[in-house]
Amino acid sequence: MSRETLLKPRSSFVKVRCTQCSNEQIVFEKPASNVKCRVCGRILVKSTGGKGKFFAEILEVYS
Repeated sequence: MSRETLLKPRSSFVKVRCTQCSNEQIVFEKPASNVKCRVCGRILVKSTGGKGKFFAEILEVYS
């Protein structure tokens, strides 16, 4: 078995921008709890038990 197939990540981090205050922050794609904006407190990503539901603009995906 090759090493690449064993080390492939299943999730990633995402850089998002808050639609209310334009703050940018990096969040996990599959959060265990709701993620709020550090500036205004608006929910950016809602936990769904799997991949989160995004309420912010996605700028970049880091894998």
